[in-house]
Amino acid sequence: MKFKEIEVGKSEQIRALLTGIEERGAKSGTRYLVLNFTDGEQTVTANYWNCTREEFTAKDFAACAKIPVRLAQTVLLLLTDLLIVERIGKQGRSYLYRICEIE
Repeated sequence: MKFKEIEVGKSEQIRALLTGIEERGAKSGTRYLVLNFTDGEQTVTANYWNCTREEFTAKDFAACAKIPVRLAQTVLLLLTDLLIVERIGKQGRSYLYRICEIE
């Protein structure tokens, strides 16, 4: 399965390669991560800003990463498979996520 084949609202399993993680700083001094993924055909880049909320939805993630919600949903599926984030429930019709604790 490829990024372009993922349907919104469906949980799909996809093989993707995390090709890079880079920490950067904004002019304001805020730190953020640049995450790069590829499925062999398409590359997805997302900026993950350290938002103040511990729990977040794909819409929240999209706003922080400054990417479309559909792309945020895809990235969150990948991050869930990589055990970087976990689904912890629902808020209305949206899944709630939180960053996994590193042990």
